[in-house]
Amino acid sequence: MSAQSAMKLENANYERVILAIERLTVANPKYCQCMRCRLDVTAIALNGLPPKYFISPSSMEIEELASPILMVEASVLYALERVSGHPHHQRPEPKKASDNIKKTSEKVAEKDIE
Repeated sequence: MSAQSAMKLENANYERVILAIERLTVANPKYCQCMRCRLDVTAIALNGLPPKYFISPSSMEIEELASPILMVEASVLYALERVSGHPHHQRPEPKKASDNIKKTSEKVAEKDIE
């Protein structure tokens, strides 16, 4: 393997965007965590940030190149809201509290009969 084949073009913001998506989707269950939505959010967030590409392996620190974390999180939040408003898939029907109560009472009734 030559030194040139080991080089790769990378975006310094990519890892920060992925980590911000993880943090923000876990903190708020209203955001879909399917792969399509996550990829859409990643693309929108990265497109909203200034390009920060570098060739790896590099002696340059990624931290020096990457956008500030607050800028990354703002871009990710914008992307999450945009994708959650217009996902590329059908939204699951929200479960009504009465549906959950009905299912639970049916399970309890089945256990009482046994």
